[in-house]
Amino acid sequence: MTTSTKSKTRSQPEIETANDGAAAVDRGLMEPLLATGLPHYRAIVALDIERSTSRPDPVKAELRNKAYEFFDAALCSAGISKRHRDRYIDRGDGLLALIHPVDQAPKALLLNRAIPTLSRLLADYNASLPHSSWPQRQLRVRVVTHAGDVHYDANGCFGEALDVAFRLLDAHPVKKALGETADPLILVISGDIYSSVVRHGYDGIDQHAFRPLVRVQIAGRRHLGWIHIPS
Repeated sequence: MTTSTKSKTRSQPEIETANDGAAAVDRGLMEPLLATGLPHYRAIVALDIERSTSRPDPVKAELRNKAYEFFDAALCSAGISKRHRDRYIDRGDGLLALIHPVDQAPKALLLNRAIPTLSRLLADYNASLPHSSWPQRQLRVRVVTHAGDVHYDANGCFGEALDVAFRLLDAHPVKKALGETADPLILVISGDIYSSVVRHGYDGIDQHAFRPLVRVQIAGRRHLGWIHIPS
């Protein structure tokens, strides 16, 4: 990811097509929706690096690069490539991924492949560090998974679904859960993800490992979050 990318380019969904003609067709279909303010359904995954504000800037840069590297590798391990998602959106001490609703990227893959792979990559990286550098360079993250309608404009993306995701990610019980475990990753999922994916017990997903420990309020509505620690 380059910091020189203009916000308008970054904010719109990334479309990769086989030829220029197909790209023109896709742009033609997308532009009326953007112009009228209609939303796009997305699976939402965001992560936040633990204690980022307490690190020196050179260490922050190192951890940011590693977070992007490991997150992208985790998505690729689940078969979710650039053509299945928008461009990553930088959040300073984290990132946001918006994944398209396509057959190649069902939401279950995020939970039974991508997140466990990310956890393993983080654990391997931390284990490779000299013990003396752990306080500064250890990389641990909070991750949220949600899904819903996302709006786009020239300045970026927005919408209630994103508000819910970020409130869950920043909730005190999630930060507390990460602080109480030696694992490098804490996952919180929304009630929508729990009801549409987790409770059905798809391969590699243990519904009993999720606990309804988070409650946030958005626009007068309560939203439940379920915490899981990948093993």
